[in-house]
Amino acid sequence: MTHEEILEGNQIIIDSQFSDMTQNAIIYNGVRESIGYTSESFYSLWGNKSHHLVRYCQYHYSYEWLMPVVERIEELGYVFEIKKNTVRVLGKQENPYEWNGGTTNDSKLLAIWYAVVEFIKWYNTL
Repeated sequence: MTHEEILEGNQIIIDSQFSDMTQNAIIYNGVRESIGYTSESFYSLWGNKSHHLVRYCQYHYSYEWLMPVVERIEELGYVFEIKKNTVRVLGKQENPYEWNGGTTNDSKLLAIWYAVVEFIKWYNTL
């Protein structure tokens, strides 16, 4: 996976309803810093300028960032089945969705990240 693909995927996650940038922390020069904004102050400050933050996002690198996104998707009734480096996403009756992909030789985390990105792309078409 290229750096550009990772940035594009992270941007898709940031722009989705499943991401809450206010809950994450930014790792800058190896130092973890909480963003520390309430939802209102974060969006009033950054608004639609989230593309400036994408380089700091750790969705592809940290379970701490990615799994809350998975949990928000699952709250809608979708199911992530994760086995080794393979991810399967199953849909609900109203909006059937099944995706069998997300297999990667890189890592389990990247397989989940890829499944999340592909799910969000699909979900945005509803």
